[in-house]
Amino acid sequence: MIRIAGFQEDGALSMYPEYSWCPTAYDPRFRPWYSTAATNPKVLIAVIDVSGSMFNFDRITLARDAALALLDTLTWNDEVGFVLFNGVVRHVYPVTACTDANRILMQDWVTNKITAGGTTNFILPLEEAFTMIEDAVAANSICTKAILFLTDGVADFSEDNFVFVADKAEQNDVIMFTYALGSGT
Repeated sequence: MIRIAGFQEDGALSMYPEYSWCPTAYDPRFRPWYSTAATNPKVLIAVIDVSGSMFNFDRITLARDAALALLDTLTWNDEVGFVLFNGVVRHVYPVTACTDANRILMQDWVTNKITAGGTTNFILPLEEAFTMIEDAVAANSICTKAILFLTDGVADFSEDNFVFVADKAEQNDVIMFTYALGSGT
């Protein structure tokens, strides 16, 4: 649906071209040619909360679906790794090029390893993620580095922890994205 810019009935000004995106079966954003043309090579570390509270409201399914969707947006010139955590770092998938063959292996790993249980500790998995990025950059020439942090809740995260993470992100030129999974308490 495309609408022409102008004033709406409520007096608000709409922007041109206004477009309500509602893809059904085909979404070009998930095609390799789109991803490759739109970005440069990158290394992404998905840090995913798999603590016991992720059972609530089926948040663990949201985490698994998000990880699988992430893999669908990457191309052969991107690298990705996973850190699953609760009170400790539970599982790590090392930084790997996202080729078609590797994508299948990572999708299987994500499907089988993302299960909930235990407490929550944010700092240990973030330390692991920064180490993975530092190792990947030392091995390759990577332009964009990012950590995607997916969690459902609050952990003991002190001001010192925040400063540590902010300093590491700045030192390594890492973009951090945080995602709150689910709703409810």
